[in-house]
Amino acid sequence: MEDYEEQYEETLSIKELCLYILRGWRPLLIAVLVGAVLLGGFKLVSGLAAGEELVMTEEELASAQSTIAGNETTIANDQTSLTAKQAELEGLEQTLADYQSTLELAMAVENVDGEMILTILELNDTIASVQSQISSANQSINSQNSEISSLQSTPESLRASMEETVSNFSMKDVIVYAIVGAVLGFLVVCVVDFCRWFFGGTLRGPEVLADRYALPLLGSVYYPYTEEQEKKRNKLDRLLDRLSGIEKPEPEKEYALTAAKLQVLSKEGRRLMVTGTLEKQRLEEVCQALNQCLPADGQTAFAAENPMRDPDAMLQVSGCDILLVEGVRKSRSAEVDELFRFLHLSQANIVGTFML
Repeated sequence: MEDYEEQYEETLSIKELCLYILRGWRPLLIAVLVGAVLLGGFKLVSGLAAGEELVMTEEELASAQSTIAGNETTIANDQTSLTAKQAELEGLEQTLADYQSTLELAMAVENVDGEMILTILELNDTIASVQSQISSANQSINSQNSEISSLQSTPESLRASMEETVSNFSMKDVIVYAIVGAVLGFLVVCVVDFCRWFFGGTLRGPEVLADRYALPLLGSVYYPYTEEQEKKRNKLDRLLDRLSGIEKPEPEKEYALTAAKLQVLSKEGRRLMVTGTLEKQRLEEVCQALNQCLPADGQTAFAAENPMRDPDAMLQVSGCDILLVEGVRKSRSAEVDELFRFLHLSQANIVGTFML
């Protein structure tokens, strides 16, 4: 028993797995396209959204630049007015200095003119007023300068934001995301198919029993397509099936060849038990087809349910030649193992296998 298990481990072929995945190329192609569209579309939509934000940023930048220009004009006007007031102030201060000199001279000779004193007082008031205006103009200029500094920093930050947004989006990014999405879609389908292939728990092909138990495969009528599915197959499907060793069988020819092999391999005078883990109805159909090909005066076949579930069949295995009949993607590997282990321990003569 250990020998055939070790031999079975060696038959896990990467080629077989790859062909199994490629035979399902339609869902594989759909997954690739869906992955590319989803990730590529996500990147494209996010880039377009960033482009809309970029348009609003341009408007904000134009508004800020317009405000700066207006404030700069205001400052220029204020500076012109300030220059004029400073010149006026200098003239008034000079006039005041002259009057003060005249006043001091008059006081020295004790000849003070009242009108001169009034003029000096009025000049002092005028100077105070001009100084107040100059102070107000200086405050206005300082305020405008602060606002300009703030507005000048705003467009610079907006430009940096615009440059960053533009640099973070391009059609190259969309293509890269689409390729990544296609690869992810491909890998998802490959992982799912691998799990179905490796962990399915059923016989994966007609040759599995022959490889696993070192038994001859006497015949097979396995074909994975119904008549409706056969009509939809194209050249690529047929090529992949040919590479996988899948051909449409001719049932009558297969049963006739199997019957001939049974006559050669079976021991004379022994009945042929057709058994396996499939339903008894399927076993009876195989048995009936073989009996039609076997000679009437020679060996005859009879269908027996799985000996592990039928005591009568279990008692007959030692006196019969055994033909194991199983179904691809239908027979459970664990049940077949259990049946073969029993037949092996009972030293039953298993002449070969037949696959449905």
